[in-house]
Amino acid sequence: MSQIFSSDSVSVINTETNTVVKNLPVGNGPVGIVTNSICTSAYVANSGNSDISVINLRTNVVNNFAPAEVFSPNALALSPDNSTLYVDTVNGGGVVVLDASSLSVITTVPIGDSAEDMAINLDGSKLFVTSSNDYFVIDTATYIIIDSVALPIPFDVKFFSLSPDGQTFYLLIDFQICLVRREY
Repeated sequence: MSQIFSSDSVSVINTETNTVVKNLPVGNGPVGIVTNSICTSAYVANSGNSDISVINLRTNVVNNFAPAEVFSPNALALSPDNSTLYVDTVNGGGVVVLDASSLSVITTVPIGDSAEDMAINLDGSKLFVTSSNDYFVIDTATYIIIDSVALPIPFDVKFFSLSPDGQTFYLLIDFQICLVRREY
């Protein structure tokens, strides 16, 4: 099964038949989704409501949660062990760190700008966050920014992907793909 967004809902799609199985109502303006590694839960960032919907993928039951620190969530990342949910906030200037089971706030990592997208490396030790013309690397054990790099590109970084070894970034910048390689 796969999920897509449309008009304040997430569609569950049978990927073998390419048919919509069910539309699940979530909050206003869903813009990001992440599933846990065992495919039992999905977390949806609802930018319009400034909340997060949690979908039980076995029952397709949706619960909404809105921690006070989450303002206009944009993208989500989940630690490989499914214990920590990272929420970037477009207008809040930081990454909100949540306990994935209780959805209680652990901390907020200020990045001083509007976050755009993020990814976590395979071992879960580093979170990579794009923000305007910069990217940040956050140590997930201490929640401290260990690197921040201004990109020499005069356009907003919109989305990116991280290679499995965590050394190469593929950035989408105004319809161009750029590569950044760095050792961590």
